Amino acid sequence: MDFAAFLRSVPKAELHCHFAGTLRHATLAEFARREGTALPPSLADGYRFAGFAEFIEVLRTATASFRHRDDFARVAYEALADGLAEANVVHRELHVEVQYHMARGIPFATVMDGVTEGLRAARSALGVTSRVVVAIDRELSTPDDAVDIVRRTLAYDDELLAGIGLSGPEGAGPPELFAEAYQLAYREGLRRTNHVCEDNQPVAAAPPGHYRTSRDVLHCERYDHGNNLVHDPAALAEAAADGASFAVVTFPSGEARRRARWDSIRAMAEAGVALSVNSDDPAMFGVGVGDCYVTLFEELGWGIDEARSVVRESFSASWLDEDGKRARLADVERAFAAYASEAARSA
Repeated sequence: MDFAAFLRSVPKAELHCHFAGTLRHATLAEFARREGTALPPSLADGYRFAGFAEFIEVLRTATASFRHRDDFARVAYEALADGLAEANVVHRELHVEVQYHMARGIPFATVMDGVTEGLRAARSALGVTSRVVVAIDRELSTPDDAVDIVRRTLAYDDELLAGIGLSGPEGAGPPELFAEAYQLAYREGLRRTNHVCEDNQPVAAAPPGHYRTSRDVLHCERYDHGNNLVHDPAALAEAAADGASFAVVTFPSGEARRRARWDSIRAMAEAGVALSVNSDDPAMFGVGVGDCYVTLFEELGWGIDEARSVVRESFSASWLDEDGKRARLADVERAFAAYASEAARSA
């Protein structure tokens, strides 16, 4: 087995994956036909967008095809099945922007009943574990809206709804605006992450200082993206010293930013920041988790040591319980041992 094939086959977790961004285009088209809805040109024969702003619009437009509990269940099941088939993703944490659906009159419980039904079906049929990150869209939320989402999450009281996240354009809502919601989540034991220092925004809109706010005010346990940290060596060193875990994404929404994205991931790793590798929106970007691993490792010249580090971190930073983490990490070590044994025989 060559190294690229190993990267695809090793058991891994994905911590940064948006539920809507896993929607197969064929499933979207089927939903649209059922509802008698004509898809706009940006969605008619695939997902087409140029840059982050258009991508967000396509993402939100696609979610209008979800109507019923069974729709949410199907998409959740397919998200886990696709990750398993493409890259042996045996644990996936889906960020669900429930506000997209609530804005269309679909109750929070309907969304979550469907999502959790699909996730449990995938666990039973495929052995894939999962958790839900209830994502607050900072562009669509006032501070009071965010508190309401946290309260609804707490009231739903399902172990699969492990925690909250904050997504959407960072410049539209700096982390301190959501302090009350996050502090409520912290007090009540919900896990916490945040899209922070994201390089789809100018540094002024997503500055390195947002990491400190997310750490000290929002009490985040892990972080999504983090690429703009490289513009402040002191903040980058702090993140490494803190042992902060960042769920980085290989492919940005625009091709022009790829090289800068990969270089920032290299800088984060060289500074000692703990990283996991993620796809963000695999169906819409047209790249699965395996593609993300293979491309990033080829571009950065990474090898087996980096592979062990990021794969282990994907489970260590997950919101699985400790027994679940230990079991998955044991599977990882067996996979690395088998690869080393095969390499030794071939030498």
